[in-house]
Order: sequence, then structure tokens, then C-alpha cells
Amino acid sequence: MALNLRKMVIRNAVVNMTICFVLSIALALFSDAVAFKGANLGWLIVPALGIGLFSGWQTTAKIKTGILKSISHSFSYVPLAREAYAGNDTPGWGTIDDYAIQLETRGFSKLGEYTPYPPPKHFSGVVACFIDASASTLVEVQYIGVPAPSVPGTSSNLNGVHFSIASVVGGNIRVTTTDHTAMAANYLIRGDNDVVACYPDMGLLALLGKHEQLLGVLRQRTGKDLSSGLTMERYILMQRESFRQARRRVENTSGYELAKLVDAFEAKPLTKWAPPASRLAALPDAGLENFDTSPAAQGQPAIMQALTPTGSPSISTVIDNADNPVPDAAVSPAAIPDTLQNSA
Repeated sequence: MALNLRKMVIRNAVVNMTICFVLSIALALFSDAVAFKGANLGWLIVPALGIGLFSGWQTTAKIKTGILKSISHSFSYVPLAREAYAGNDTPGWGTIDDYAIQLETRGFSKLGEYTPYPPPKHFSGVVACFIDASASTLVEVQYIGVPAPSVPGTSSNLNGVHFSIASVVGGNIRVTTTDHTAMAANYLIRGDNDVVACYPDMGLLALLGKHEQLLGVLRQRTGKDLSSGLTMERYILMQRESFRQARRRVENTSGYELAKLVDAFEAKPLTKWAPPASRLAALPDAGLENFDTSPAAQGQPAIMQALTPTGSPSISTVIDNADNPVPDAAVSPAAIPDTLQNSA
């Protein structure tokens, strides 16, 4: 699948340029206004070339617009009552409860069960969230229902139970370990200080071990401590801040450069990425309470009130009316240090 986007850009430009050139020749042959001579071909190529270049630019502009539309402007979680859930698939509550027992025996406490708002367009999902005793690591046990056929651009193993483990180092370095398969969209839509490690199909307890290992390496190489005081609200605000940073970066990148990044990712998919350790070490230390008054805290609450039949739309109505996807979570690929890529 490598180079698909750039091939599409070039193909559209060439096809439109060729059509324009052929039509120009046809008009020249059947018009008395222009005597068809070899010297006139140059004049016919000029508008065709202009049409081709404009078509290529238009295609790259659509690529950029599509990526920007996929970045949520307002992202929240809504507390979920199990009996009220009406997604595209019935969550495996028993499976979620089994993982809850595993986490609680290791000192984690359950924060609640939630569904994202606005909900994703192409799948339904619920998350059970847990926090450790030091309030520094938050675990999501996710159940994702994908209607058949699956949506192009999503991983083949998206359906079912997944895990995402998040911590913060130094107050502003977001560290995530997950069993999701990394996609190009996840790489493009990431925060400036995000450190991500993906281990597709890995079990929860093994992921916890990988996460602790990654935190240890990161703390050693940055000289920063693990941040405590993580709450559900701050967890959502951290994601909003990452989306804000990603949106700014995409806005300042050309559509063709974005196509090159997607093609490069598909040609050689990444499972881990991070900014250079030296840059992370130079970041000023901060407290997680800074997120409470950050730009990410503006707008709708991070944790909204539970949706009820009276006064608010039902969850099924929200899902049916959803019109924009919420991505799960740029530094160029060359900026990803091998030392962090191979650390976990």
C-alpha cells in the first residue's frame, strides 16, 4: 500500500492534464481560429499543464482537509449506565469485569465506565477506567464494536477488547502503551510530547509490564519524575491538548507533505514513536493541575453528565446522529530516536 496517496495525486494531475490537452487539440483541429501547426502545440500544453497542477493541488488540499476534519475540536467522556448502552454491538461486560478483578488485585481502583462524546462515526465503544494507588497510571479497558464490513483505514483487529495505559512524566510528557495496531492516522494525530508504544494483541498484564519498563527508560533518559494527581478530567484534557497540537501541526504542513508521511508510514509502519530524548529532557517540569486551566479545559466539560432519557438525548440517539469520528491517538520519522524506539 506504500505511496498510494502520492500516486493518487500524480495520477489525478496527469489524467486531467491529458484530458485538457486532448480537448485543446480537438478544438484546434475543428476551429478556424487556430491553424494546427507543430509550433502551436506549446500553447496548447500551457493550459493543460496549468489544469494538471491545479488538479494535483486540489487533491492534496482534500487530503489535508480530511485529516483536519478527523481531529476532534471537543472531546469528552460520558459516564455510562450499562442498561442504557445502545451501541452497534453489545459490550462483553463479563470480560470487562474479569479484567477489573485483575487490576484491582494489583492496587488499581475503578473510576467508572464511559462512552466518548461525540461518539465515533464508524464504531461504538465503551471504556472502563482504572487508576493506580499513586494516581499516576490510568488504564482503559476498551470494548469496541465495529459493524461489518470494517471501515477502510481502520485496523483489522479493532473489534473487541483492547487496552490503553497512560502516565505522565514531568507534567507534560504523555506516555501511552497499548495493544492497538498503530495506523498512519494515529501517527499524524499525536501530541508534540507524546511517547507511544504499541504491542498488538498483547495481554493486559504484559502491557502493564511494558509500560513500567518504558517509564523507567524515559525517566532515566530525561531525568524527570512520574507525575501524580492523574484524574479522569485531566486524562481527557491531556488528549484534547494533544489534538490541539496535532491540529496546529497539520495546519502548518502541506497536503503533499502529509501524503508523504502517510505513504512513508504505510511503507514502513511504526510501533513506537517519541520526540528526541534531549528535547523531552529540556521541557520545564509542570504539575498536572496546569491542565485544569489550560486552553484544553475550555468548552464542554471533560466529563459530561450522564445522558438520560429526560433532558438529554439518549446514547443511541447520539450515536445515530454522530457525524465526525474521534481518533484514538508531528515530528518527522527521522526525529524518532532509536534509543526510545527500542526501549520497550
